[in-house]
Amino acid sequence: MDSVKENRRYKRLPLKLSAVCNKVGIDGGVSVLIGETINVSTGGLLAEIGGEDLSVGDTLSIRMTLPPSSGLMERGGRMNAHAKVLRIYHKKDAQSEKYQRYVAMQFCGVPSFSS
Repeated sequence: MDSVKENRRYKRLPLKLSAVCNKVGIDGGVSVLIGETINVSTGGLLAEIGGEDLSVGDTLSIRMTLPPSSGLMERGGRMNAHAKVLRIYHKKDAQSEKYQRYVAMQFCGVPSFSS
């Protein structure tokens, strides 16, 4: 069996976190998108996001609540970041037969963490 070479720069961790996103640069309105992460890495994340249409190249402001973690954030905390939409794809859910939208994003800078 052939091994598949991993080309990703950062290791992805499978994390299910609630994410609240806002489009950056929206004039005169609020664009709130709610989603859940599928995986997160140092360089970005993949999330299932519903709501308003997104386009590749859009920049989002992302807020996530992090659960308590032994040795890192004993009481949990928040992560705030800006990310650029790299890819959008739809995948059919086997149980519900509905298509879900997945959004791959790259962080624009280092995310900030607070408790």
